[in-house]
Amino acid sequence: MKTILLTAVAALSLSACAYSSVQEMSRSTFQVSTTAAPICGKSGAAKVASKLAAIEVIKRGGDRFLLATSDNSKSFGGFAAGIPMSRNTRGVVVKMLKPTDPDYEDGLSAREVLGDDWEKQVRRGKPGTC
Repeated sequence: MKTILLTAVAALSLSACAYSSVQEMSRSTFQVSTTAAPICGKSGAAKVASKLAAIEVIKRGGDRFLLATSDNSKSFGGFAAGIPMSRNTRGVVVKMLKPTDPDYEDGLSAREVLGDDWEKQVRRGKPGTC
């Protein structure tokens, strides 16, 4: 019975792996906030945040960007089947770069961050899993 319960909890955690939002800060700067399931870990939340940042940069007509600042934390998410659940949160401030910016060559390429299927990911909009 305990195994079935743990399997159900894991399945629920995976089905709602990550939630993200974007907040405007200026024409060339925005913040991405991602909350990921415990199974994703901090690195999974960071991966989703980076991918969403890249998707947003492309949607806004850019390619290169800097992750200006970030934070991550673990928050209590309640109980599932009597097991305490925590969530990993990652927030990044994204600065889009223009080709005339001095840091342009040092910036991350949105298309490279997303990989070969970047167009499909941009159409989809938000990465849902870690």
